[in-house]
Amino acid sequence: MNERNRINSLNETVNDYSSYSFDRLSFDNYDDIDAQQFTAVFQQIFLKIINAVNETQQQSSSSSLSTFDSNLAIIAFLPSTFNNTLSPLWSKISLWCVLIINPILIIFGVLGNIFATYILIRYNIVKLPINVYTVMLNISDTLNLLIPVFIFWLDNCINRKDDKGYFRDKSNFLCKVLMCPDQMFAALSAWCMCIISFNRWRSVCRPSSFYMNNNNNNNNNNIHKKKSFRYLLFCILHHRNLKAFRTVALITLILILLSCIPIFFHELRPVIPSDMQMFDLNREVEHTYLLIWKRCYYSYQHEHIYSIIGIILTIILHIIPLAFVAGANIMIIARLHHRQILSSSSVSYIVKNVIKENTDASNEQKPKLTIDIQHYASIISLPLPRRQQQFLPPFLRKRATFSHITTGHTITDKKLPSSSIDNGKYIINKPQEKRLSSRHCSRDRTITIMLVSLAISYLVLTVPYRLLWIWNVWIKHAHPELLSSSNYAWKMHYIDHFLKTIRNIHFATNFIFFIFLSKTFRQKFRQLFINQFKKVVNNQQTNNNNTVVCKNRAEQHRIIIINEQSPLIK
Repeated sequence: MNERNRINSLNETVNDYSSYSFDRLSFDNYDDIDAQQFTAVFQQIFLKIINAVNETQQQSSSSSLSTFDSNLAIIAFLPSTFNNTLSPLWSKISLWCVLIINPILIIFGVLGNIFATYILIRYNIVKLPINVYTVMLNISDTLNLLIPVFIFWLDNCINRKDDKGYFRDKSNFLCKVLMCPDQMFAALSAWCMCIISFNRWRSVCRPSSFYMNNNNNNNNNNIHKKKSFRYLLFCILHHRNLKAFRTVALITLILILLSCIPIFFHELRPVIPSDMQMFDLNREVEHTYLLIWKRCYYSYQHEHIYSIIGIILTIILHIIPLAFVAGANIMIIARLHHRQILSSSSVSYIVKNVIKENTDASNEQKPKLTIDIQHYASIISLPLPRRQQQFLPPFLRKRATFSHITTGHTITDKKLPSSSIDNGKYIINKPQEKRLSSRHCSRDRTITIMLVSLAISYLVLTVPYRLLWIWNVWIKHAHPELLSSSNYAWKMHYIDHFLKTIRNIHFATNFIFFIFLSKTFRQKFRQLFINQFKKVVNNQQTNNNNTVVCKNRAEQHRIIIINEQSPLIK
């Protein structure tokens, strides 16, 4: 009964304010009222209504909760025009970011992720398991742009006014279904970045275990050709890639199940908007009434449970991978910096030791110089190839005989091949192994730089949105009185849209990092798309030139025929 009396008193105050506006507009001349005065009158009316609603809410909150109707929510919002006057800067920023930047991100991000996925599948997927995680990251980012980001942009294009509501407010089914994709695909991208960072951390900070596990089956990588469907099947069935594929499948399944939990806590709730007092100036005052909307919110019955579960899910799905990516990449960058400092000194130390060991070994095996005239005379009687071998040092004579090396006509000829000393302790000058090792290190370094840059962009673009969520949770529990302020609510609304658009930039930047930081990726992209496009353009130009040449020849042939027939006519 007390709650009904408060609602009736609220309706009476609304009727009083509406009758005041109706009387003033009825007895005054419409020609004397300016548009600004008209707007000011309605703003004063709305402010008084909002103050009355807030007082009613405070009285209802101070009373016992047993008399409160849980199916009715009174939420005070200012009209959109008045809120835009309160914060025009945030309104313009939100409008430009949501309506203009998001479609650009959707088009560019979807095309770039598709190109990157195609190139990785066709060329590089079998080389390292890290490419499986990169492909999954591209797929999750593409789905995130196509489903939640597109719905977010479409909502703000079509349903930007408060009275229309969003798509999730249309039905209870949409309310439950549209709550999942944003959280699910964002969490999948975050955990893919977490796995990629862990792989790079093992490669840089724990290289012994990483390369021991990854180099066991290197000879099996070239079994199938790279341009066949069997190659893709081999990539999935390969031992290392099968393990990565199972990891991705397991994480995807767990994230889908966790993201579906909020479905059971959301429903359409009736809402009385205080800014939608319908003043019908053509009718009597008693026809003034309140509108009741239905909006998608968590249910009152599970409010505390949803608050606890929401915090736990956000920590698991977003905060933990964010913190792990930050920590892993900090250790990677520190390790690379430390390695760069030690590289010059270590290389110089190794070179000095190798030169010293080679010198010592050659000195130990160098023969003593003795003059034997009879032995020299016997050497002169030998053929030239045998004579040349006799002048070689003993530790090179066997190698020269085995490899059929012939020197010049003089003893001091400098065309001798570079050879190595084969001892039990020393293995020097292996150019093929050095070449393969340097190529592998260069590829690993390129992948590390590319993926660390991608992780840093993820942190920079995602952390502000997560900090806003933490701020809102703290405000809700520490200062709940701020939530009743309409000015604060609309400012948080604009900031949320702005930071969410910044977060969406991360889903479209994978292709940019692949292009600018990977030489192999640039070459494959140029080979697949740019060169093909140039061929198509050149063929089109060639066909046009051939058509023009044919037309010119036909015209010349026609003119020649006319010139030949003109004397006959005369």
